[in-house]
Amino acid sequence: MKNMRPDSVFALCLICISFAFPPGCTQDEAPSKQTPIAVDRSPSSPDPKFKVSKIVFIGKHEACACTRKRIDQSWAALEKALDKTKDIRIERLHADTEQTKVAAYQQQRAIMVIPAVFFLDSSGALVEVLQGEISTEQFSSVLR
Repeated sequence: MKNMRPDSVFALCLICISFAFPPGCTQDEAPSKQTPIAVDRSPSSPDPKFKVSKIVFIGKHEACACTRKRIDQSWAALEKALDKTKDIRIERLHADTEQTKVAAYQQQRAIMVIPAVFFLDSSGALVEVLQGEISTEQFSSVLR
């Protein structure tokens, strides 16, 4: 860095800062009245030999308006997809208040956006993960 030009040093500093503080939603976070859920969008389809026996929906207890809307819409889509299914357990976690529990799922697949929904088989193995705004059709395709 001794022979670097000042503008190069400045650019390098900006790059480092952008990694340390990634851009996010600028809206204020407000406490939720509903418990949030999460889903992760993966292009892969679940292996048909595995049956989903547990769903873990990871959301946030306190979220900005845009994240809250995404969580609520995805939760409603999940409820609609599960309308006729009674034998699947559902666990709801909050990434901001239950970090230890959420960390166990993050080790299986990184959470890129809230909500994140983990689908597990009867042995606890990961079948699929959906993230972001998830539709009823996306949930249904995993639950088939």
